[in-house]
Amino acid sequence: MEMIEIKNLQAGYDKTIILPNISLTIPRNKITALIGQNGCGKSTLLKTISRILPAQKGTISLDGKDMQKMSHKEIAKKMAVLPQSPTAPEYLTVKELVSYGRFPYQKPLSSLTKEDHEIISWAMEKTGVYEWKDHKVSALSGGQRQRAWIAMVLAQKSDILILDEPTTYLDISYQLEILELLKELNLEHQLTVVMVLHELNHAAKFADHIIGLKKGTLIFEGAPMEVITKENLNKLYDINAQLMYDTTQSYPICFDYSLQNKTH
Repeated sequence: MEMIEIKNLQAGYDKTIILPNISLTIPRNKITALIGQNGCGKSTLLKTISRILPAQKGTISLDGKDMQKMSHKEIAKKMAVLPQSPTAPEYLTVKELVSYGRFPYQKPLSSLTKEDHEIISWAMEKTGVYEWKDHKVSALSGGQRQRAWIAMVLAQKSDILILDEPTTYLDISYQLEILELLKELNLEHQLTVVMVLHELNHAAKFADHIIGLKKGTLIFEGAPMEVITKENLNKLYDINAQLMYDTTQSYPICFDYSLQNKTH
């Protein structure tokens, strides 16, 4: 059974509708990447899935249960969300930041338990930030800082990680570090990862399932080798793409592209 099922979803901001009517599925234990032009609805979709934005119409089901009927704490135990370009107070240390991931499990006025501390240490070790646990988050490099934020959502011990553009503003080496970390977490712990990516080749290489959106409409969804085609990229980005295929890992690579010829 799919983990997240979206049926006839309408979503947006007040009277501005970004997603007029969209239906799709997000598979369990896989990495799903959302791609498309700026303003196509990728972040709106993630915010609606994570209940930051309310659905105006339609349903979003998590393991067959309507998410609108679930409490915030119940969802937080199943789904951890990392927004685009998150910020933390300058005084906050890495360990303090990661400890916020245990919030869904804390009772009012209670302190962190031994189990909480063990999970916090585990999350920092898995993401490679344990050595910086007493450093201020603000003092870290871009890649280190993003790892610390991923450690925080990992400490939530949720089955699903939702990440809005986790590689934005990072140098290429840090982008690959973050994506390889997410792939490792997916493979080792069977985490379901859903993220917005702008780099097409990163999506093709690291994702198992790709969702293409254009102007709030679903253009395609499926495995990279099935959906990353010249025809689909023409529809999605209005480009003429040249593709080749990695024969060892079986994913498509866009090595050249040009604007689609338009009649004026």
